[in-house]
Amino acid sequence: MSEPRPVPRPWLFGPATDLALGCGLGSLALMALQGSVGEPAMARWFPGALIILVFSLPHYGATLIRVYEDPADRRKYRVFAVGATALFVAAFVGSLYGHAFGSLVLTVYLTWSPWHYSGQNYGITLMLAARRGAVVTPDVKRFIYASFIASYLLTFLAIHSAQPADTYAPVSYGGTVYELMGLGLPHEAVGVGIALVGAVYLACTALAVRGLLRAAGLRAVLPSLLLMATQAMWFALPVPVRHWELAGQQSIFHTVYTAYGLLWIAGYHAVQYLWITTYYATESEAAARATPSPLRRRALFLGKALLMGYAVWTLPALLFAPGLLGRLPHESGLALMIAAVVNLHHFVLDGAVWKLRDGRVARVLLRSDPGPERDPRPLEAAGATGTPWLRRSLQVLGAACVIYGAFTFWVGDFGFARALSSGNIPAAREAVRRLAWLGRDGPSRHTELGRRLAREGDLEGARRAFEQGLALAPTARGFQSLGLLHEHEREWQLAATAYDSALAVGPEDASTLFRAGRAWLESGRPDRAIPLLERAERLEPDEKLVSLNLARARREAATKGSMP
Repeated sequence: MSEPRPVPRPWLFGPATDLALGCGLGSLALMALQGSVGEPAMARWFPGALIILVFSLPHYGATLIRVYEDPADRRKYRVFAVGATALFVAAFVGSLYGHAFGSLVLTVYLTWSPWHYSGQNYGITLMLAARRGAVVTPDVKRFIYASFIASYLLTFLAIHSAQPADTYAPVSYGGTVYELMGLGLPHEAVGVGIALVGAVYLACTALAVRGLLRAAGLRAVLPSLLLMATQAMWFALPVPVRHWELAGQQSIFHTVYTAYGLLWIAGYHAVQYLWITTYYATESEAAARATPSPLRRRALFLGKALLMGYAVWTLPALLFAPGLLGRLPHESGLALMIAAVVNLHHFVLDGAVWKLRDGRVARVLLRSDPGPERDPRPLEAAGATGTPWLRRSLQVLGAACVIYGAFTFWVGDFGFARALSSGNIPAAREAVRRLAWLGRDGPSRHTELGRRLAREGDLEGARRAFEQGLALAPTARGFQSLGLLHEHEREWQLAATAYDSALAVGPEDASTLFRAGRAWLESGRPDRAIPLLERAERLEPDEKLVSLNLARARREAATKGSMP
């Protein structure tokens, strides 16, 4: 008698889990929820910092485990494990002391990030099609690949457009010392590019969908089609809609594609990554022999990923905090540069280790039978991380970083915000003091505390808070707040100087330009007021208050003979 044929297993964990976590249904559901309840409600339920802590940080740890845990993998990927890591450490240190170089690092990260997300969606699309018996021909595979490339190119055009309205999403780095060094593509050229690339995207997507349906039918390729729909919702759709203003400011589209909404896309990408890496790490024969229970294997892997992810994200923030090896506050660019460099390191390692043409990867991810992967190495060698004391030390270090991350979130993103909203000024001040002790002091919380004190009538306390924040790092909001305080006290020259400082460190803002111009006008310097008010009028041509003050400044300058 012949042996029984294995029962095909087209899913990794099961249809509900795979569709929700791997195929995009979870992301689409979150978009629908944010569109229905609005961003403020979603942010109250799940703050942006919590999305990063819960989802994003562990997924970096999963990559580190994949490369560094197994001695054989460390040897196989030593160029990336050692050489690339040293290069990125040097880039991180250089970016903290050379802000122009840091802006270049940030630009590379923001440009590469959508491609990394697209590559993961593409790989999972092919993987699920293969597991479910779809024989994808080379031509169809090329159409699928071209579809994903075209959706990325649309995002590339938006990222590097000179027109703010073209941007992929409304994300600002004005509170940091870094800026996006985009290519500055003209608005008209971006429009032509979107039209051409969009046409290629639609044609290739249609041909890819037709090829997939012919290969195995709708039921078999539905998960792959869901991933292509997710890619469209993440990258292909928002660019033309924003460029051609196809949706109003109050539409669901603008409720979903916000800076907060992008955090959910990043969070879902991380969940998707953990979904597939957990399956890979726990399906080998060596892993099954070490821990027979599948649930225990998955819990152990996710626990290790959590510890490693928190460690790689937290240690640079502690070592390079102001007062130690660094001088840049966490919120003024340190956190942003950690995110940029850690992500770039992740992109490089991920591209090296996850290739479906790699025999070991293919045996686990592409097979459809439930049998475990045959691992030729002995149990002692597979998954070994080194001496026990080193493993325990790394685990203790990771656990300390998890506790630190949870405590800083509780004190800052939860405790300070709650104290300030309820008017509990002593509690808010205590939260700021604790954050300084934790190496997380920064200008924004001093500014927010000062604004609350000003509303409560404590103008001297507000002034001290603003000055403490500006002493940590100059920010446009801090100078604007100080200017408003001087304006309230009718200290016009001090207000004008503060507003000028805000314009020097932040993006050109019509309101700040108007206030600076009016402050110089009230202090008897219409010649200083005129250029500021003219710039404000260019930004807000229909604002009558700007026009009236500009006319007054010109009259007074003509009377004094001091026209600029």
